Amino acid sequence: MKSETELEKNRAAAAENSAQAGARRAANRPAPVVCVVKDRCKGCGLCVAFCPVQVLRMSGAGLNIKGYPYAEYVPGEKVCIGCGQCALVCPDVAIRVEFPEEE
Repeated sequence: MKSETELEKNRAAAAENSAQAGARRAANRPAPVVCVVKDRCKGCGLCVAFCPVQVLRMSGAGLNIKGYPYAEYVPGEKVCIGCGQCALVCPDVAIRVEFPEEE
């Protein structure tokens, strides 16, 4: 498991990508969306720990088909920056980041 220092370094590096995400939003493009395949998730929480903008959380109310709590995307005040850290660290390949097309 990664140390707290490594987690902070990864968060800082991903946060640097926020300038690119800001440029995308400035161009009136929709923000990226994190898609979680809940029945594939085993609830390790790595995606939540690595998300630099904290748009993921572990489900508090439900369990997936395997009996694990699962990660879920929480859109709201915070917006996904599309860094993909969550998908990269997911050992179950249960996460993808989608970039919606402009309408």
